[in-house]
Amino acid sequence: MPAKPPRLQPATREKSCQVCGANYTYPERGSTATRFHCELCAGLDPDTRKVLQRLAQRVQQLERTVDQLSRKSP
Repeated sequence: MPAKPPRLQPATREKSCQVCGANYTYPERGSTATRFHCELCAGLDPDTRKVLQRLAQRVQQLERTVDQLSRKSP
């Protein structure tokens, strides 16, 4: 009989980091990841993380604008 994969806890989810966009599982035992940041970005100092997060949001906004404009053009 094949072993069943471990069942995730109700709060466990695949998340996307708000700074770098990487996918990660939260919460995970022994991980320093937070609800909003992957393990790598959670280790950054808060000021750097804040700047990178704002830049990521701006890039996403620009990508959405480009997508909308490309859909409208004939």
